[in-house]
Amino acid sequence: MRIIAGKYKGRTLLSPDSERVKPTLDRVKEAIFDKLQFDLIGADVLDLFTGSGALGLEACSRGASKVVMVDSDTSLAKKNVDKLGAEVELMQKDALKALEDFKQNNKQFDIILLDPPFKSDLGLKAIEKIDKNNLLAENGILVWEKSYGINIPLKLINLCVEKIKKYGTIQVIYLKHIKNI
Repeated sequence: MRIIAGKYKGRTLLSPDSERVKPTLDRVKEAIFDKLQFDLIGADVLDLFTGSGALGLEACSRGASKVVMVDSDTSLAKKNVDKLGAEVELMQKDALKALEDFKQNNKQFDIILLDPPFKSDLGLKAIEKIDKNNLLAENGILVWEKSYGINIPLKLINLCVEKIKKYGTIQVIYLKHIKNI
């Protein structure tokens, strides 16, 4: 794993040594960040289910003003943050509980990167909480990396699906916060 662009370009990251953490493939990460490139500068970014921290660190490298990385186990992400000397906020906490904390603090993010464990319903639960609690800023973008073939039965209030891309067995869904009419 490596950082693709920005101030940490070409720097390698430590990879997980367990099946529990599934790093985003470089080609998928590159496609995601090519789409986000103009939205990242100065953005507040949430990397939920951060795992190794690769997505949050890529956002940091490409000019995000603040990156918050959340996972129930941040040990690998912390090693990668320290390796790069990146300035990010690491939260070792259950992702769904962290979303409740953000709601209580009236926090919103410009970009939310969501890469939950593939064989779980955590992605759906997180998106529903993000939408219901209005955690994505107006015109903000949520990027959800998930296993292809799993239905997305979302009933959303503030978010709409903007784009869906498939990369082998991986599907990336871009949701955008729409202004309430």
